[in-house]
Amino acid sequence: MKLSEAEALRSSIKKEGNAIDRFEEAIFFSLKGEVKRQVCSNVGCVKLAKEMSRQALRLLEKRFPRTRAGAFVKSLWEGLKRAPQATGRASFLPQEARRKKQAWLVQRSRCLSLLEDLYSQEGTSGGQRFSRLAALMKANTDSKMHSYQAADSHIGQALN
Repeated sequence: MKLSEAEALRSSIKKEGNAIDRFEEAIFFSLKGEVKRQVCSNVGCVKLAKEMSRQALRLLEKRFPRTRAGAFVKSLWEGLKRAPQATGRASFLPQEARRKKQAWLVQRSRCLSLLEDLYSQEGTSGGQRFSRLAALMKANTDSKMHSYQAADSHIGQALN
């Protein structure tokens, strides 16, 4: 019921021509996906939960593929990523920018965790492939998040 109210409020804000912050909208879709997942486990709700999580990830500038071929390519790409590259860059960002990036990364991680769980329950080879991809993407996101946290602690120690 509260999600319906939030959806109506979101629609009225958009109709008035006001912009909704991407991060806030991503949180809305993420929560909607989590609620759909928890409330019911029929095929339609699971499919909607996946779609809501994908929508949240799109808003958080992280794409999750829809096809097996896309999952294969994305798996290769994610396997090549190296999170330590972000460590150096993170320490040069202002504290406010690092905190905002951390919040985005936490939300991405939540969405990827939900997708991993939803796909792992399918019991199909395709579902397992998407589940493993979500787990890999989550691991890379978490690693990047930890590099931002390390930059925060490193800078905090330097100031003391």
